Amino acid sequence: MKIKSLLAAVSMVAITAGTASALSIPVTPAMGPAPANAISPTGVVLANELALPAAGIGDINFSVVTDSGDYPSGNNFIVTITPPNGVGIDGPITGSVLVGPAGGSAVVQSQTGSSIELFVSIPQNVPVNALDFQLPVELTNCAVSGNLTVTVVTENGTPVEDGTATAASPIEPCESAFDTDFDPDADDTTIALADFEELRSFPNGGTVLVSRIGLFDALIDASVGVDLAGTPLTAASVDEVTFDICLEDATGIENVFVAGVPGVASADGLTYSFTHTFTGNVVDDFITIQVAGDEELVAQNIIVKNVIHDFTDAGGPDLIGTEAGAGGALDPLQREGQTFGVFDWNSGPAGAQTVSVYRITGLTPGEAVTYTATLYNSFANGGGAYILPPATVTGDASGEAALVSTTLPGLPATIVRYDLGLNFETGNALDVDRQLLTEGVVSAFNGGANSDSDGTLQGSPTGDADN
Repeated sequence: MKIKSLLAAVSMVAITAGTASALSIPVTPAMGPAPANAISPTGVVLANELALPAAGIGDINFSVVTDSGDYPSGNNFIVTITPPNGVGIDGPITGSVLVGPAGGSAVVQSQTGSSIELFVSIPQNVPVNALDFQLPVELTNCAVSGNLTVTVVTENGTPVEDGTATAASPIEPCESAFDTDFDPDADDTTIALADFEELRSFPNGGTVLVSRIGLFDALIDASVGVDLAGTPLTAASVDEVTFDICLEDATGIENVFVAGVPGVASADGLTYSFTHTFTGNVVDDFITIQVAGDEELVAQNIIVKNVIHDFTDAGGPDLIGTEAGAGGALDPLQREGQTFGVFDWNSGPAGAQTVSVYRITGLTPGEAVTYTATLYNSFANGGGAYILPPATVTGDASGEAALVSTTLPGLPATIVRYDLGLNFETGNALDVDRQLLTEGVVSAFNGGANSDSDGTLQGSPTGDADN
């Protein structure tokens, strides 16, 4: 008996001494086969839509391995397991979470939502270099971070090897399992010359009363799971999507449709509300606008707002009730005419180190011409096209006028930089050239194009240096 005690003591010294000794949690390497006891699952992305705390999502399986020698046989250990931040222990745990070695046992000493302390015993006279655990967990916060940490000490408090093993979180920060998207249509809808009462869906096409102005997607992301097995959300968990399509001026607008379904118009006609019952993924459903064809239409932005995703627990997992979706810009309505640009890198009021001056020629002297300025890449409208309110320019005695990038009518004071398109509602053969002013120095900026929106150019010169 004394000899056995001496051997046990020597074994204990060997396993608990030395700076080179360490505990580890085996993981799957970047290349090569995974060890049989590698932590699993890994890289799990759970859904933002899960109601927290999300219990019953599954187990993490892992081993705590001695990298030199074996655990002292016939001994007892205190093992403390702390999951990553945002991951809790799904309890209370009444049974043993130790699944190996055979004949071992683990009794819960204490337990909180974020850690568990176990009294672990292993068999005598059996070489053991790994303690295998199966730990049920729950998601407590979608911002998962940190490591899975395990400490192992002997019953009297002596660390086994270096006493601590860690592994990167097997669960990643959450992502949306369901999302909607609203985008402009590839073919820009314009308000057609000459009376601006009808639409044109694409250059050189005929005039129409109904035209496509955007596309609607509603998609489940199959790579995002509702549990550790990676089970994706199903259509049964998504009840409906509601959203508003908003106009700036309702004059001449008859209706707005999504997938052929008309919206419910507000009393002032500026908002069309939609309720989309979700039965499966939707890709590129057409968003269309209908005009009366007998009233003059106003150039304007068309925006999707107030997007709400409504969920139900009928699909299985316990989900949040609703979440906000992202809106976005659809095709703006711009009147046809003489179109110039897009001119890159204009300074706005908030970033006016370099000022662009646009010289317009070919105007009828003394005649006011309505124009619209469209901002691109300015984030005035989420980065999409953004039309400023219609304004006018009047040609002087030689048919010339000028616009300045920092003082365009209706330009938000917070704009730092933007790209600019100009559209003049006239059939005159205009030309637009740009000069840059930087600290009193004037120079040409060779960018932008002279081209008409309907493709005919209507006499606009296209060989200038600014093309």
